[in-house]
Amino acid sequence: MSELTVTRIATFQEPAYVATWLGLKPSACAAPLEVPGLLVKSVQFDGVWGSGGEIILEGSIDGERYFPLHTPSGEDVRAVYPALIAVAECCRFIRPRILKGDATTAIDTLLLAGRLR
Repeated sequence: MSELTVTRIATFQEPAYVATWLGLKPSACAAPLEVPGLLVKSVQFDGVWGSGGEIILEGSIDGERYFPLHTPSGEDVRAVYPALIAVAECCRFIRPRILKGDATTAIDTLLLAGRLR
């Protein structure tokens, strides 16, 4: 399982958090982040994509079954190259998952989450 690091950052009004999963491999399962009440989210995908690297962001309410999360326009939050993407859904757990890649694939995922004012 890929290690998850969460950092609280100071903002002008409400605290926000940055969750970091580094070097995700196609065979690894990322540790989920519990994010109830954090409604504003965006995700950044970067790193080594290898041959055919693809990553998706998934969410769950029960922590057992995960489903693709979506952008505000309804597309899956997935990438095949470095990207910064807004996340529409509110769910209890979030995790990235590598869909495809080769032995060199090592994708970093950073999630910014906060509350609405």
